[in-house]
Amino acid sequence: MRLTPYNRLIGIALVVTAGACVEPYPAPDIADDLSILVVDGFVNGSDGVATVRLTHTVKLNEDSGSPAEEGATVSIKTETGDSFTLIEQDSGRYTAEGLVIDANKQYQLYIRTKGGEEYISDYVTVKDTPPIDSVTWRPEGDGVSVMVNTHDLTGQTKYYRWEYVETWEYESPYVSLMKVVNKQALYRDATDFIYICYRTIPSTKIFAGSSVRLQEDVIRDFPLNYLPRMSGKISVLYSMMVSQRAIERAEYEYWQDLQRVTEGLGGLFDSQPYEIVGNVHHVSNPSTPVLGYFGAGFVQKQRMFLSYYDLPKELQKRPYHGCQLDTVCVLRTPSAPFNCANDIPGLPNNTPLISPLYSGPTVVGYTMSSQYCSDCRQQGGVLEKPDFWP
Repeated sequence: MRLTPYNRLIGIALVVTAGACVEPYPAPDIADDLSILVVDGFVNGSDGVATVRLTHTVKLNEDSGSPAEEGATVSIKTETGDSFTLIEQDSGRYTAEGLVIDANKQYQLYIRTKGGEEYISDYVTVKDTPPIDSVTWRPEGDGVSVMVNTHDLTGQTKYYRWEYVETWEYESPYVSLMKVVNKQALYRDATDFIYICYRTIPSTKIFAGSSVRLQEDVIRDFPLNYLPRMSGKISVLYSMMVSQRAIERAEYEYWQDLQRVTEGLGGLFDSQPYEIVGNVHHVSNPSTPVLGYFGAGFVQKQRMFLSYYDLPKELQKRPYHGCQLDTVCVLRTPSAPFNCANDIPGLPNNTPLISPLYSGPTVVGYTMSSQYCSDCRQQGGVLEKPDFWP
């Protein structure tokens, strides 16, 4: 999981001590520059990959992204002395692949920043994870809720965490059959259509659940996402890949605390900022605040699909983009059969055109629309179909 949910929102709040809940605390100015290291680390025993992302918090009044901690030395070792080094990839992301993870060993993260600051995590065990029973959906209000179900017959898990990656197919409001090439209108070939796109986005919220208060170790209908009918995500075909892993109680409490602060910050009756304790610490100065948690375990995954045609009729609603058609003449002349603001020779290369307009057998112009309305890539997607797409 990327740590964007809290890099900005609670970068300042987390330096408050636990006693701030009962004692007056003069909050720092939102412009104060408290750059706190943010650690997101996990050893995935299922695919033998370790990933650690290092960033820094930013000021609450800044809109820039979280600065990456680049040039660090990152390694992971076991309590028996085995170790492996992670290689820096991009934007503060460090990885190691092809690992053989021993579920009987404990693992510890070590970080040395480019500036010489050293951090270590507590030792963590490699948690086994029960399979996902199902990822389901149901109509709810003016949209669809997506939920996950799981259980552990041994009753040993109790605490769970989920992430997901959603992908959806969508269409541009208009199909561009043609485009301008060297001052001419030419039909697109089969490889050049810009009508159907696919967009993929990872989850950014915190999803952690527990069955501790239940008689059985069962999670039913845990909500992951809500899809309004007009969002466009369910206008053709939607898919979600859900990842599930078992976590320790301490990690569960960490994510719960983090969720309360990041998702409830700002209201008069919300919980007040307090220290969120992870399992990563500064080596020489334990009082130095650090955000993040390092974990290890096996991951279970399941993918679901939801088609537009599976929806109840009242939710089968295509998104409205407010798009309109315009006209463009072959040539703007006094004898043109309709009024045009543009003509083909005046348009740049690759301008999308929708379809030709005829006066008898003669093409006298074309319909056109904006790039946003005729090129699906303008909505953030790509033309290439994912390998897993039906």
